[in-house]
Amino acid sequence: MVTSTGVGFNEQITNHMCSLEMLINEMVGDVQRIHLYPGMGFQVYQHIPEKVWRACSTLINLGFDKHLIKHWDFQLP
Repeated sequence: MVTSTGVGFNEQITNHMCSLEMLINEMVGDVQRIHLYPGMGFQVYQHIPEKVWRACSTLINLGFDKHLIKHWDFQLP
């Protein structure tokens, strides 16, 4: 079982665990992996709501793409 550390969003930034930019980049990369990994057998399918896809697309267009897996052809639905 994989779990988080229990540290909230704001605490991650204020406790110097990472910058806001780093955290947003990681979250965008996580959405990509939630979408791609079931097809690779790494995890079970999880529905991603349309508003999450829109937010992810907006963030990618704003340059938050540092944690995307670039060599895969990733198309947002």
